[in-house]
Amino acid sequence: MTDTEFEDSKQLWLMFEAKEAFKAVHQGCLELVRSGLGEDSPLYFPLIAGLICLYGKPFKANRGVGKLPIEMVPKELLDLHNDLILIRDKLYVHSDATITETVAKRHVGFGELRSYRWADDAGYYIQCLQIGPEFFSKFMAVLADRMREKTNDYVDKLGRKLAPHVPNRPGEFLLNIKDKEGPLFTEVEPLRPRKGST
Repeated sequence: MTDTEFEDSKQLWLMFEAKEAFKAVHQGCLELVRSGLGEDSPLYFPLIAGLICLYGKPFKANRGVGKLPIEMVPKELLDLHNDLILIRDKLYVHSDATITETVAKRHVGFGELRSYRWADDAGYYIQCLQIGPEFFSKFMAVLADRMREKTNDYVDKLGRKLAPHVPNRPGEFLLNIKDKEGPLFTEVEPLRPRKGST
């Protein structure tokens, strides 16, 4: 394959994976609100952590294909994007005790280990990031959907460009993003059942 075809194959892989991540985040944000799940539920914190981590995944280095450029984020949503990446990096993916120096400026007490002593109880706690469900439907879902639209445009363009290289026979074909000397597509054992088969 040519250098251009090899770069296009890696770009298609990156954009397709990103599009699927943003689609899942968008749907997850809307479902979170639809479900009525509140901040008091034991499922709430792991769910929002997953949504934030999944949103940030395409913007992090991916060996072999790179990462989405920050320039793809709409300017009017860049502050929200930056906040989400900061929360992802310093809170959910990596532990960083200095997160209180950045995020806590807007979320008082967040990330601080505190001790308490009352007449009937004592202990320790770390204040979790308080993000209400409405944030996910009004802001994060909008950002994820805009990013899904942008990456989908690239997927459509690159998909059309590479389509003539897909073998013209029934089967499932793996896009080559690893070996520039190999073929662009290689026939593989299907993972999904063929449409129309039982």
